[in-house]
Amino acid sequence: MLHLISWMLFSTTMGWEKVRIDEYYESRCKDCKKFYTRQLANVVKQLNDYIELRTYPYGNTKMTQNDENVTFQCEHGRAECYGNGLHACAIYYLPDKSFYVPYNSCLMAWDSTDQAADQCSNNEVISSVIKTCAKGYHAVELLKYYAKETAKLTDKKLMPYTIVNGKVLQPQDRLMDKVCAAFKNPPQACIRTKIDI
Repeated sequence: MLHLISWMLFSTTMGWEKVRIDEYYESRCKDCKKFYTRQLANVVKQLNDYIELRTYPYGNTKMTQNDENVTFQCEHGRAECYGNGLHACAIYYLPDKSFYVPYNSCLMAWDSTDQAADQCSNNEVISSVIKTCAKGYHAVELLKYYAKETAKLTDKKLMPYTIVNGKVLQPQDRLMDKVCAAFKNPPQACIRTKIDI
């Protein structure tokens, strides 16, 4: 009997059903920072096992490539381009969303700088690796990938741009509500959220 209960608990937390979230954003965009730190980070914290998350730290950046030379022009200046690189490197080196989302959320709270990279990690080696990546060619390659993925959007205008199970989140929508509504059988965290509202 104990084995059956363990299997049932394992089945429900490992997720028979997952909702996909695609999050397109810029590291220094005011609305992106607000959405990422207040809504996305909360959804990941509450529903980590029940969501498939892909984040794209690129937004409305413009990429120019001449032979081997690649340059990025970001909507909020050069500091944002570097911040996007920090985010991209964090996603690469901390691939589990339960690690990189809180880390990148913390970066955003401190304007996505080197100092933020140090403050947001309790591991000096990790922050050093992420900063080294952001200053080098690896970040360029990652941002080229995010540029390609972001270019697939046909109707992107404003950042952040969020898609939940293929449907674009409208500015007035609350992410937790839309994610919970996308489940056929909502997890317990969604039921608790409905009661709290």
